[in-house]
Amino acid sequence: MNLALSSSSLTLAVKSFIFFALGIASYELINHYISPTAPFTSQCQLTSTPCQVNEASLSLEKDLVNPMVSNTLSVNWDAIPKDIDRLQLSLEGHEMMMGTYRLILTRNKNQQFSGDLLLPVCTEDAMTWFGTVAPIDADVPIDPLHISVRMTK
Repeated sequence: MNLALSSSSLTLAVKSFIFFALGIASYELINHYISPTAPFTSQCQLTSTPCQVNEASLSLEKDLVNPMVSNTLSVNWDAIPKDIDRLQLSLEGHEMMMGTYRLILTRNKNQQFSGDLLLPVCTEDAMTWFGTVAPIDADVPIDPLHISVRMTK
């Protein structure tokens, strides 16, 4: 009877160890794929003061970006071929996973791209969004502009 009890205790200990080891390995594997390998650095934090990135100038209508409050983003990018009429803004939250926010910026008669930025509500008082502005349907590869937006309630 002691031998049977000892054997089941050993089996339970081995199973517990394997379960624990698989849990740790799974956590590390998931953390590796979710966490960025290098911190994102923005060349431009958007405000109403234009910032220069790769021959482009970007600015917001208002300095403060609030959730669910429209704020027009303007981009002057003379190096973009005249046949490209749209740019795509893609943003991802830094402090919280909020999915990817996308916005199409269209070219107006002044050859400036613009669109109304309307970021979603989050539970934090402030949040940083990192992302890119890139041409849509470009015939040749064009490096995206790396930007960030600081949103506050």
